[in-house]
Formats: sequence, C-alpha cells, structure tokens
Amino acid sequence: PSIISNQSSSGAINFYESDVEISNSKFSNNLRGDDYLNIIRSNFLMENNIFENTNGDSVDIDFSNGSIKDSVFNLSINDAIDFSGSKVDISNVKIVYAGDKAISSGEESEIRINNMLIINSKMGLVSKDKSIIYADDVNILGSDIAIAAYIKKSEYGPATINANNVIITESQLKYFKQKDSVMIVNETEVPNINCNNIKEICLTLEN
Repeated sequence: PSIISNQSSSGAINFYESDVEISNSKFSNNLRGDDYLNIIRSNFLMENNIFENTNGDSVDIDFSNGSIKDSVFNLSINDAIDFSGSKVDISNVKIVYAGDKAISSGEESEIRINNMLIINSKMGLVSKDKSIIYADDVNILGSDIAIAAYIKKSEYGPATINANNVIITESQLKYFKQKDSVMIVNETEVPNINCNNIKEICLTLEN
C-alpha cells in the first residue's frame, strides 16, 4: 500500500498511483476507515476475493481502470463497490446485505457488468452524475430500490443505465429514474419516477 501525501487516506488499505493485482484474498472485520480497500488513480485486477462484514464501503475505486471478477461481498455497512471517475469491468460477482448501494457508479464512471447476483441490499445498481452502467445477466432480490439513475452532483449531469437479462424480485421499488437520465431495462425504456409519491424510499437517494 502507498502512503498518500498531502491528503488523508480514506481506506484501511490504500493503493495510490500503484498498479495492483489482488487475488484469492479475504477482507473482513475492519475496525476503522471509511472504506476497507481504496484504489486511487491506478490500474488493477481483483479476482477470487471475499469481502465480509466491512465497516464503511467494502471497495472504493477512484479514477482507476480495471476488473473485478469471481468475488463475493457480504455484509457491507455502506456500499459494496463505489466508483468515481473510473472504467471497470465486473463479472461473476455476488453481493449480499449491502447497507447502502450494491453498485454505486458516480462522477463519469463507465461500469460494465456481466453475471451479478444482488441479495437483500438497500439499493442494487445505481448510476449517477453522468455515469454509465452497462449490465447483462443481473438478478436483484429483496432491495428497497433495485435500479436507479439520477443526478446527485449538479456539475456532472444525468446518468445512464442499459441492462439486459435482468430479474428483479421482492423489491419495494423496481426503478427510480430522474428526469433527463436514461434507463433501459430488458430493452424497454423506463419512464421518469415521481419521488413525491414515494418519499420514504427516495430519502435513500440523499445519502
């Protein structure tokens, strides 16, 4: 792990401008730090890893490019995987009990997902602030909001999600789509959702 000069580290483990491969590893029960693993301005490969009972986000990827494969995220207090300004491919990933978002894509990230299972997480796939999520073969079970696209930071603009072969089961709200964002699920464009009628659920989006 690198020492980040002139700024505080945000994770228990940090890689800053340091290309890294992480495989066949288990991350569990971190005691402090906003995230468990933070990768910043780096190229990376993560495969065959387990994240379990993590304080904060399990993984925070900032302005980095890479892949996450064949991994499990269980009991993340906040997000399972949080992206900012990054381009990442995700395949064969299972996310269980994310306290906030299973996938959070922000600040012009481009995320491509193939084969993902999301169970009992507050939110499933979230694209915000001019980010794009392309997804195929996703099963979302037991979420408050399964899929969302919206603006959180006005300087960026609307978000996009294009997802195929998606199954959503037992979610309070399947879709939240803010005006001007684009959401296409199973080749059908999702209309805007009026948050005035679902205020309690939409409070989730303010965090």
